[in-house]
Amino acid sequence: MLVGDTAGEKARVLAEIRDTQTPAGWPTSDMQRSLEVLLQQTAALRAEEEAKQARKAHANAKRAAAKAERERADRMKEMLKDPDEWLREAERSVDARGTHNYKAAADILHDLREAVGGDEGDKITRRHAEKLSKKYPTLTHLKSSLRKRGLL
Repeated sequence: MLVGDTAGEKARVLAEIRDTQTPAGWPTSDMQRSLEVLLQQTAALRAEEEAKQARKAHANAKRAAAKAERERADRMKEMLKDPDEWLREAERSVDARGTHNYKAAADILHDLREAVGGDEGDKITRRHAEKLSKKYPTLTHLKSSLRKRGLL
């Protein structure tokens, strides 16, 4: 055994050991389930998983909305300190051009109106919105954004 082909001997010994043992097969059992039962179980598991994902998405959306509201409240506190700075910020957004900037300017003016509150906040923001619409008479997207926020 030591003098001959060791790799061949090793393979022969392993093959002999495998042949002497009974093979372990798959543990099978007849569950007596039909295809319809399997499909029903699959549908139930899928519905459970979808409900779980929907609950998770709802929780994430709720958390994101709460965070956005906190950030908005903090921004509105800052707006009370210096409203003129926020009016200039709205004008800078409009000067940057682009529909997303027009929407941002309208959002700034809307938040400023709520932050200042009352007739004074409404008067300040409406006056500034009218000023912007007169300064940029051809920017229809700007006017549309301001109208949607109730500023024109």
